[in-house]
Amino acid sequence: MNTDNSTRSNLEMKFLVLYVFKHLTEPITLEQLTPMVVFSPAIDYFEFCQAVNELVESGHLTHTDGMFELTAKGTFAADVCQSGIPYSARMRAQNSTLTALAKMRRETEVCSSVSETDGEITVNCQLLDGQTAFLDIKLFAVSPEQASALRENFNKNAEKIYNKILESFMESD
Repeated sequence: MNTDNSTRSNLEMKFLVLYVFKHLTEPITLEQLTPMVVFSPAIDYFEFCQAVNELVESGHLTHTDGMFELTAKGTFAADVCQSGIPYSARMRAQNSTLTALAKMRRETEVCSSVSETDGEITVNCQLLDGQTAFLDIKLFAVSPEQASALRENFNKNAEKIYNKILESFMESD
């Protein structure tokens, strides 16, 4: 991004935001959008926020209930402006977007919670495929610390745990 000329920098930032939105299929929050666009120390967070607000004001993006989405006007502008973004910036934005989308998808697929009822601590762990749970386990914990550790380990290693469970069920002695 060109930091010598603030007008050009602001315009380039808008191009970059539109470019990222062009690759999204669902509305997202500013928090989710940030790592997709602010992928380098050279990209200023406040310029990014200003560009997003100006794109909403100009009708290129909508902002409803904390969610941002590309409009038809924004889609047209993204198509026209794509060539105004340097190739290296487009590639980095694309990589950042794919990484952030994968993280967002995983967060919706791996669910866990801790509940306590009548002194019993339960850790609920699920792996979801859309709305369908293909793994749903409830574990009892002896302490809040153990419950927290179980939940954290499940969140980090859900796929490995699922595969180990399958292997254990499929073993024949």
